[in-house]
Amino acid sequence: MKKMYAVLLVLCVGILFAGVNCGSETTEIGWVHGSSDGETYSQIVWKDDTDNVNQQWSDTIAGGGQTTSKEITKLTGYGETFSTAGGGGTVTIYVDTNNDGWNEKIITADEGSSTMYTIKKAE
Repeated sequence: MKKMYAVLLVLCVGILFAGVNCGSETTEIGWVHGSSDGETYSQIVWKDDTDNVNQQWSDTIAGGGQTTSKEITKLTGYGETFSTAGGGGTVTIYVDTNNDGWNEKIITADEGSSTMYTIKKAE
């Protein structure tokens, strides 16, 4: 009888461990300023597909600079930043995630990865 309880306990712990690791959408992302113009970016936010802020950076980055990496809990979303260009204002971040020359607004990060996204344009 004790053997049966031990086997059931091991099975329950295994199921609990498997359940904890499944469905996690946590990964880390950061941002790289992709141009050498005089524009700076600050107050960057990662918004999920329902426009809720999922993460934010207080870093200010100029040409070639980068933010720290931070953990996000929603894999699909987009970035917004305050830009000094054109008198300043909040703009949408565009990145070329596929290296195909097309800048995308919506990004889907790879689960469990740490990725630095290069800001190709912000408008």
